[in-house]
Amino acid sequence: SQMSVVAGACNLTLLIYGDSITQPEDYYPAQDSDKTYTQLIMNHVHGSAISSGRGGGTIHDVLERIKWELPYVKAKYVMVTIGTNGGNTFENLCQLVEYIQSQGSIAILNNIPCNELNTQIETNKVIEKVREKYKLRGCKFDIATSIHHDGMEVDKSTMWFENLIDHPAIKRDVYHHPNVKGARQMYLRTLVDVPEIYDGTTLFQEAHKK
Repeated sequence: SQMSVVAGACNLTLLIYGDSITQPEDYYPAQDSDKTYTQLIMNHVHGSAISSGRGGGTIHDVLERIKWELPYVKAKYVMVTIGTNGGNTFENLCQLVEYIQSQGSIAILNNIPCNELNTQIETNKVIEKVREKYKLRGCKFDIATSIHHDGMEVDKSTMWFENLIDHPAIKRDVYHHPNVKGARQMYLRTLVDVPEIYDGTTLFQEAHKK
């Protein structure tokens, strides 16, 4: 018997990985589906791009998906936003980065956005240590979603207010996933932190929007 695996696209400019923040279909109103941060990025990337997010995912899940997909899909840049659901040890993140690099891709390791429980603070400290070790670029999504642009306290105007009573760790109503405003600010942060994934025309147009 034989089995063939066929990718819908390959030789990408950008492949985006993450958890539910990178899979906004579950909590975004259908009419705003084009305003998620992943769609904003993919619509402006210079070349082709795909997003692969899974709700509730951890770094272990992301690494498993990357091992199954990246060798066949191929991408110049692999952007990862992971850590909201725990598991982001220094060692795990190093393993993730080294695997991405072993496939000839450039890793982009993002800070996770702010949340009402402030779990992003310690998680992002670990992420930043890994970026420093490997001299990586990454988007500071915590800066984009915090009140004072310091990555500390969540700006609730950038988040959906959601009932996550069934979430294993949260179990209450909480400001947890970026809304349309938050997604826009995250996208704009990519123009600052990883402009290389865009062409010059995009940067010029965005910089001169009112």
